[in-house]
Amino acid sequence: MTLVVEGMNLDPGSVTERLGSDPTRSAAPGEDSQIPDGAGFWGLDFGMGFSAEFHRQLSGALDFAEQRAGQLSSLQAAGHDVRLAVYGFSGNESKLPLSPEELGRLAGLGLPFRITPNLNQR
Repeated sequence: MTLVVEGMNLDPGSVTERLGSDPTRSAAPGEDSQIPDGAGFWGLDFGMGFSAEFHRQLSGALDFAEQRAGQLSSLQAAGHDVRLAVYGFSGNESKLPLSPEELGRLAGLGLPFRITPNLNQR
């Protein structure tokens, strides 16, 4: 689970300052060839270093984002892509159940919630 901020003119240092937290990973525009279109990137991971359990990761990410909802909205208004991203292995008949409370909190933030499964065989 990662809170992601991307943008063509994104200054990762200014995102760190606005959100009051150091990113897990960041790159200025054009610095990282793995980021599409050479965009700038700022990401804060709520994964294994935070918790191995998905719902704890989601709760931590939502707590962080809710406390900074105004700052995240201003980043969106500046033209940056702000989202919560989930990625990981997905086996046969995998499910990712979300509670009504989790869905309500996600909807309240107004941030895209992107799920990218890895479907490779293990």
